[in-house]
Amino acid sequence: MDDQQLAQLRDWGQRLERYGKSPELRAAGRALDLATAEIDRLRSQVVAPEGRDAAPQSPARAPRRRLPFGVEAEEEDAEPLTRLSDRLLENSAAAVARQEGRSPSRRGRTGATAVAERIPPPVRPRRTEMTRAQPEGIVTAAAAERTEARRTRAKPIPAWNVPRPGRGTLIAAGVAATLLLAGWAALRVAAPDLSAEGPRSDAKIGKEARRSLSFAIRANEETLRKARWVLDAEDVTHRVVRQNGAARFSGAALPDGEHALTVTADGRLPGSRAQHSWRFTVDTSPPQVRLDQSTLKAPVLQPMRLAGSVDDGVAVAVAGRSVSVDDGRFSVGYPRPPTRPVSVVATDAFDNRTSMRVRVQLIPRRPRAPLRAVHVTFYAWADPELRRGILDLVDAGRVNAVELDLKDESGIVGFDAPIPFGRRIGSIQAVYDLPQAIDTLHRRGVMVVGRIVAFRDPIHAAAAWKRGWRSQVIQTPSGEPYAGYGGFTNFADPAVRRYNIDVARVAAAAGIDDVLYDYVRRPDGPIDGMRFPNFQGNLGRSIATFLGEARQALQPYGTFLGASVFGVAATRPTEVAQPIPAMARNVDYISPMLYPSHWGPGEYGVSYPNGEPYAIVQRSLRDFQRQVRGTGARVVPWLQDFSLGVTYGPAEVRAQIEGAKDAGIREWLLWDPLVTYTSEALSEARRLGPIPTSRGKAKAAAAESSPEPAAPPPPDSATAKAAAVRANELGDVPVLMYHQIRADGGGDYDLTPDEFRAELERLWREGYRPVKAVDLVRGELDLPAGKSPVVLTFDDSTKEQLAVDATDDVKPQTAIGIMLDFARTHPGFELAGTFYPNREPFAGVSEGPRLLRWLVEHGFELGNHTKDHIPFSEMSGEEARRQIVLGREVITDAVPEARVKTLALPLGAWPTPRSIAWRGTWNGQSYAHDGIFLVGAEPARSPFTHAFDPRAIPRIRTTPKGASDPEYGSSWWLDQLRRDPARRYVSDGDPKTIAFPRPLANTLAPRLRGRARPY
Repeated sequence: MDDQQLAQLRDWGQRLERYGKSPELRAAGRALDLATAEIDRLRSQVVAPEGRDAAPQSPARAPRRRLPFGVEAEEEDAEPLTRLSDRLLENSAAAVARQEGRSPSRRGRTGATAVAERIPPPVRPRRTEMTRAQPEGIVTAAAAERTEARRTRAKPIPAWNVPRPGRGTLIAAGVAATLLLAGWAALRVAAPDLSAEGPRSDAKIGKEARRSLSFAIRANEETLRKARWVLDAEDVTHRVVRQNGAARFSGAALPDGEHALTVTADGRLPGSRAQHSWRFTVDTSPPQVRLDQSTLKAPVLQPMRLAGSVDDGVAVAVAGRSVSVDDGRFSVGYPRPPTRPVSVVATDAFDNRTSMRVRVQLIPRRPRAPLRAVHVTFYAWADPELRRGILDLVDAGRVNAVELDLKDESGIVGFDAPIPFGRRIGSIQAVYDLPQAIDTLHRRGVMVVGRIVAFRDPIHAAAAWKRGWRSQVIQTPSGEPYAGYGGFTNFADPAVRRYNIDVARVAAAAGIDDVLYDYVRRPDGPIDGMRFPNFQGNLGRSIATFLGEARQALQPYGTFLGASVFGVAATRPTEVAQPIPAMARNVDYISPMLYPSHWGPGEYGVSYPNGEPYAIVQRSLRDFQRQVRGTGARVVPWLQDFSLGVTYGPAEVRAQIEGAKDAGIREWLLWDPLVTYTSEALSEARRLGPIPTSRGKAKAAAAESSPEPAAPPPPDSATAKAAAVRANELGDVPVLMYHQIRADGGGDYDLTPDEFRAELERLWREGYRPVKAVDLVRGELDLPAGKSPVVLTFDDSTKEQLAVDATDDVKPQTAIGIMLDFARTHPGFELAGTFYPNREPFAGVSEGPRLLRWLVEHGFELGNHTKDHIPFSEMSGEEARRQIVLGREVITDAVPEARVKTLALPLGAWPTPRSIAWRGTWNGQSYAHDGIFLVGAEPARSPFTHAFDPRAIPRIRTTPKGASDPEYGSSWWLDQLRRDPARRYVSDGDPKTIAFPRPLANTLAPRLRGRARPY
């Protein structure tokens, strides 16, 4: 670099330092100025090599050299070249810091001081004048000696030892390195400052995140304007929006795949540049959920599992709860198929979700054979001639079932039903003997369907209105009884519902095979002409829930349940409040009344239905089939065998049966109000053998009727006592499930102290007495006569259940504290119940083991709830056994003598296989449970019935005020048992015997017949 070039570079740097528009540019100019000053100094030190014989030169004053920071020196700075680059960087940094108003770093301050405060070498005094002018070219000997001496003294000591031939090369290299470093520093200082915003490095962007995907830089306006954006090697600068000091690029429309987005901005110096890159992956495809088709169908009222598979890395939640995924497989168990759709949500690593609502397709229960039945009134059955005609059809194999009225359109209950309410309103009339009728038909291999006309009930409506029970009657807007059909009862009223269920229950106990409700609807006609007292909900839903209650009541007997509906209900359900799908989910079959004479012209495209029986039946049944599909219900239509407008004979009746068959239905019920059926229309079908009844072994068919059964012997005093208290030790037992007793109410399973105290008060008032879970399992229910057992269970051993204060007294607001106080004020209330603790009893307090011992000493049971309360469905079989053994040790470590005989499933989830729950071994330790308790469901069966399963005992969850789903909670079920006292367990006071009403004898477990005390 020559002098001119160096001067130009220095001038450029000085101008940039003085007039630069930004601090960065001014700092870069300062760095160039420092670099040129250093180059100038180095060049001044370079002298031409002297030859060995060169003539000595007179000492001459060296030009003054400018060092960095304005320091001048006359002597050579012996700083090595190896420090040159560090020094330049230090000086540049110090200069930039001063430009920005910051204090230089320690290193920068040190470098500046080393230059500015360097102690110069001693300077010889200058000769201000010559003593005498000498002629040119003449040198005296003295002068020569002095000159040589001065030259020798002034000769500098070399700063480094470099062979003379390489010295210039090394200096040139140093100059080049200095320029490169200075330029690099200048470019870095001059590069724009980019503040980047956007996703993290290697981010995974899913569908939802892509909606708001954005990339931005913040800088001055000039930098934003000049910045260049490149997406996957394509310039996308034109898609960038600049606003409010930021430039932003939207990624909301990016396709799936890996992407790289780079933004580059040039500075004011040539080559100065800033750059930022984002690398990320977009995947918006939702995860795939493959449900096992075999698990999407399940038999009604039977345990089932919902299972499926997903890809690796996909999480699954079912009904809002996470489920374990093992090698891509997941599974969730249910004690019975869910009647409502179940939500299944799968989430992948990109947070993409697949949500679905899965409705399990219910498989209907099937009778012994497809129903081929005829309708018989109770007056017809009581008439020998009409009864003979029915039995002739049976004996000829034309029908295999008889529909026998239990309560008809008049409101009369036609058999001697032990229903106090019916006797009170005068509806019970013993027109025929129901048990005898069932025996007669069963011996012939004929199923018996009992028909109950539910809410069309003139007797009930009139009696209720007369006694002031106005809410039991549907009314007009003016408050008068609804006059249609002679009186229509209010299906939303609890007393009305209970009465109609009582009729069904009594018939089921007598051994009837099916209960078929009719008039299970509102009156037909304009809805604005009716008022339903104390009801403001959906009428159709109320009808459906009534059927659900009836099904629950009939379940212990195994009785089938059906509902008769209008033919138009499939297309116009609101006309009579009969929503077919909702009703179908609560019954075993739907029976649409498809009488061709009852259809209007044009229905289902049939111009004259009464004259086209095949067409109207076949087309309407296809509609009903579609609506009940997957609900667990069959379709058993009512067909017409009477004449109304058109004479019906064998051809017309047979046409309807063929229409049903072509719609895929081989079951039917024939209706003739005169009970005279067309035998020629009916083909012979497979006959059934004798059907066992609820009252004993079936006998072979012999005669039309059998002698009246012998009267039972007069009761002894114990039996009379049992009858006096209405003892029923085959009834249901509520098992209540408690968690926390908190002042703030807690969650849906928790109660406040006041709510818990109120529930104890209700149980006491309604005749319940606490027992332990193991007492129920073993059938050791020793209660006073007339009282009912209730099992109080407490899960998770929380501090709200039992805690002591500083004086070691039980805190009064805990569950035990409330029970102790209740026992003091209610003589005869004994402390009893079962606690299911986890790893840290009562919140891990130090006195936890002592509190467990306290419970045992005061009459409570300790049951297994596993150590860590993790659902069994989320672990292997080996881990499940480990959790059970360790859960037992939580108890036995505190109470060594404790015998842990019951297990409460954590969150109600079963292990696989289920047998692990009741018996197993882990780490050399064996366990065996007598009873397994589930999560909230319904009351438990009596331990003396054949339906009782000690390995799957249901519990009822508590119902706090404001619970999100109060239905089927403790309050709801206690209401049901209060309204239906014949359903609940009532003790006769003698633990050695089992007392019950005689019609329930068929529900007694055979092994216990020796203890039976029927009355």
